[in-house]
Amino acid sequence: MPIDIENPQERRPVRRNPLIARILYYSKDAESFGTGQKRITEKCNEAGSKFKFKMLKSGFNLII
Repeated sequence: MPIDIENPQERRPVRRNPLIARILYYSKDAESFGTGQKRITEKCNEAGSKFKFKMLKSGFNLII
């Protein structure tokens, strides 16, 4: 399923390497799964920063 840039919360996270994701979560190096795009959007909006997501074949880029 492609990333929905307009509504990031509408999509379930995809863990490309579940083992690494699990290790990072349990070591407290990652606070949760699949919240990054939504948090980026919220923080940029709170700060009044202009930003855009650019779709790529393998994911997206964030341009601030």
